[in-house]
Amino acid sequence: MSNLSGKFTLFVPTDLAFNQFLQKLGGIKEGVNKLKQNPAELERIVKNHLVRGLVRSSDLADDLVGPSVANTKLRSNVYHSEDRNWKDVDVITINGANVLKTDMATQDKYGLVHVVDRVLFPPTVGDVVQTLQADPEQRFTTFIKALQATRLDQEITDYNTGPWTVFAPTNTAFMNLPMKELEELITNPKKLSKLVLNHLINRTIFSAGMKAHQRLTMANGNRVNLFARDDRLKIEGSNVINMDIPATNGVVQVVENIIEMGPSPI
Repeated sequence: MSNLSGKFTLFVPTDLAFNQFLQKLGGIKEGVNKLKQNPAELERIVKNHLVRGLVRSSDLADDLVGPSVANTKLRSNVYHSEDRNWKDVDVITINGANVLKTDMATQDKYGLVHVVDRVLFPPTVGDVVQTLQADPEQRFTTFIKALQATRLDQEITDYNTGPWTVFAPTNTAFMNLPMKELEELITNPKKLSKLVLNHLINRTIFSAGMKAHQRLTMANGNRVNLFARDDRLKIEGSNVINMDIPATNGVVQVVENIIEMGPSPI
C-alpha cells in the first residue's frame, strides 16, 4: 500500500459489514486470524476497495466499469428501486454493495470516501464463464457443459454483448430434474438452448437494486418473477443461494433449482 500516491477513492465497508464478512470466514476471531496469517490476501481485499483518482457519486453511472488498485474490476450500477415503505428511491451499488454515504473528503483532501454496506468480496476473477469455472467447489460443471454445447459461452464472454447476469444452477439442480427431462435435454439441442437462455439476462441484476417484486425478461424472451427481501432473492420459485458474485462483464447469481421455462415466444 505504501506505493500508492496521488489522489484516490476508497469504498469503506461499515463495521457491521466487516463483522459479517469475518463471520463468513468462521467467526470474528477465526476470521481475523485467517487474515493475519495471509497478509497478501488481506492486502488484495483492501486494494479491491481502492481506486486511483477522485470518483464522485455523480460520476457513478449505471454499468460503469473501472479498475481497482488490485487490478480487479469494479462496476457501479444505478437502480430505480424502492425502500421498505415502497417509496421510490435511487440505489447506487459497487459490485453489488449498496453505497450508503458518499463524497466524504479525507482530511488531507487527497482522498474521497464512499461508505458501502458490505465488503467487496470476492474480487472479480474474470468474465461470467471464468467466474463459474473458478468456483472453489466446482458446482457448475454441468451448466458450463450446457453453455459450451449450445455455444452460448462464446456469446456471454464477448464484451460487446454484455453485461450479463447468469442465474447459475448447480450440478445438484440438474440432478434433481426428472430423468426423462434430462434425457430430452441431452438429445434435443434446441430445448437445451432454450433452457440455458432461461438462466441468462442481458443486464446487471444485483440484489440491492431489486424491488420486492418485479418481472424480468430472460434471454429466451420468457418472463419470470423475481422476489427480493432483505438479503434474499427468489426467481420463479428457485432460491438464490449465493448472491452477487461479481464478474468483469456482469454478475453470477447461484440458484438451487432449474428455473421453470413456461411458454416461450421462441
